[in-house]
Amino acid sequence: MKVIYKIVLVVGLGLFVMSGCFYGSFHTAETVGPGCMQSGWYANFPVYPDVGVFHKSEEVHGGAYVVPNVGGFIEFGAATGLDVGVRGNLGEGISVFSKIQVAKGAQMGVPLDAAVLGAIGYHPVALGMSGRAELIVSTPLSQYGTLYFGGMLLRSPDYRKVLAITKRLKLSEFRDFRLFPFVFSGIELREGVIHQKVPFILTIELGVPLHSYPPLFIGFQVKR
Repeated sequence: MKVIYKIVLVVGLGLFVMSGCFYGSFHTAETVGPGCMQSGWYANFPVYPDVGVFHKSEEVHGGAYVVPNVGGFIEFGAATGLDVGVRGNLGEGISVFSKIQVAKGAQMGVPLDAAVLGAIGYHPVALGMSGRAELIVSTPLSQYGTLYFGGMLLRSPDYRKVLAITKRLKLSEFRDFRLFPFVFSGIELREGVIHQKVPFILTIELGVPLHSYPPLFIGFQVKR
């Protein structure tokens, strides 16, 4: 079991160096619990309806929505209903985050939990700050997993500095997209649901940026 997980981690690390910007959550409204810890890797891939939209997005957004992205995280249960952690990916750089469960459905007689998540980080290549704020709602799917959905506001570093160095685009033609909204929905499958010998939790997520020329993002995460 440990060998499978190590292979996933090695592949994720290799893909990290060739990845693009990250737009996704991979969080449910559940917290890990006081004294507990989780870690894992995630990846998402942009999918476009046609080639024309793909090229237009590359021209306007500097290729940020063209290549896949890979990242990793580690998360700790600081208290009941409170998680803190560290995450890293090429789009946001290295950031610290916290997740607070603001509503627990079992206590109110409804099958919905809610949480808010905030993160702040620094991108060592773009030389700028990144940040995000998320609202997450989730509901358990029996013993098999959890369905979740929500929205976020992402503040991305100003990649025009990088583009100026690489001379990839004329800066006058590049639109700054540092702050924008994003919606997402996904399912988290518990350990052993796919197969008893699969030693990790699998998350599958779909998301869409709410601005011009957006692709559909398809993402996957494995964690323990």
